[in-house]
Amino acid sequence: MKILLAGLRGVGKSTVGQLVAEDTNFPIHSLSELVRKEFPDFIGSSSALRAMIETFSIQKRTATYQRVIHTLNTHENFILEMPIVERGDFGLMIPPEPILRLVLFDVFILLEAEPTAILKQRQARPSKGQNPFYLKESTESIGIHQEVARQMIIGLGVVLAKPVFIIHNAGSPVTVARAIRAAIATTRDDAAFYFNLSTKS
Repeated sequence: MKILLAGLRGVGKSTVGQLVAEDTNFPIHSLSELVRKEFPDFIGSSSALRAMIETFSIQKRTATYQRVIHTLNTHENFILEMPIVERGDFGLMIPPEPILRLVLFDVFILLEAEPTAILKQRQARPSKGQNPFYLKESTESIGIHQEVARQMIIGLGVVLAKPVFIIHNAGSPVTVARAIRAAIATTRDDAAFYFNLSTKS
């Protein structure tokens, strides 16, 4: 079971994802962590790392992502957490992640929260290593970005014919983790149903 756990920065992906990983024994990775392992001497934010990689030649970028994808594909089961809307030098962007195109996820899960809770979580983090933009965002812009993320994840599900679950984080990680486990169970049941249907038609 390959699970994409997406959402804005500060929505609670890491906390909830760790609980789900402990309950399911699935390894959990963040995209930035996997990419950062390829550059152990790099010091800076994930946005700065992305900007650096964008300056690479096509060959070097290809080699970097091939190693990341290989790491993911060595696991039959895993949870990958990643932000779905980013901030680039030119403004808001939806990353054209090769991971989304080249890793065959079984289910997409989008974690949402109240914009005020997201902003509070961001401000509680150490500012070092963070893109300053995320500390300056308003609750209004966070709400807009969250809606963009929702539309993107729904579009991914439609295009790739994969189930999408949108789960609200109201501040109880245990409750959210329970909802994610239920989504995983539903995805497994549906996959078994369609497999049986296809083999008997």
